[in-house]
Amino acid sequence: AKADGSLPRDGVEFASTVLQGDEGLAVVKDLCEYAEDHGWAVDARSGFHLHIGLTKDSVTQVANIAMGYTMTYDLWRLLVPPGRTTNCKYCIQYRTTAKELLKLDYNRYAALITERNDRRVWCNWHAYKQHATVELRLHSGTRNYTKVANWVKAHTRFCDWCAAFDNPKLLYERLHAYERKPRELLLILGQEAWKDRELARWFRERSVKLHGEQ
Repeated sequence: AKADGSLPRDGVEFASTVLQGDEGLAVVKDLCEYAEDHGWAVDARSGFHLHIGLTKDSVTQVANIAMGYTMTYDLWRLLVPPGRTTNCKYCIQYRTTAKELLKLDYNRYAALITERNDRRVWCNWHAYKQHATVELRLHSGTRNYTKVANWVKAHTRFCDWCAAFDNPKLLYERLHAYERKPRELLLILGQEAWKDRELARWFRERSVKLHGEQ
């Protein structure tokens, strides 16, 4: 537990050790249950930042993941409350485009995104150089275990799916027709990346609840 500049004086940020698999989710569940039992609270000033470890991924795999996140922002933003993308300065959309990435050597993907954008972007690659992680900053603060667990599952499986492509160009070709079509992207990720109908249904219902049928 530590202080954080974006929180009020009595606010606290929790940073975990590296967690993996079901054992890692069990740790999160214990903390969420403890927080609820003891009346801890979150508000609009707090966020849930998820770091995905990429230490075992090759340069090409990291480039694939960078390409994947560049092309799917319009889906991820509809899976969190509207205030995270309209009023929050700590998870802004970045300006780099997929077509710009295609012009580069693979080892420049994360570097270009980092150079062109503040570390407070929704998908932060500044953390990669220091920690070999990509940081997802889009989710609102929560003590709800289901929200945390589903967000973790969605992103770890998405990263694995992106990494499995032979190169970023092939991933671009798979996604470019749906880059501005979140409904279709949700279907693709549900079937190909998450391979989990219940997870896809949960996110669709949450998106409709937060944003309507768009």
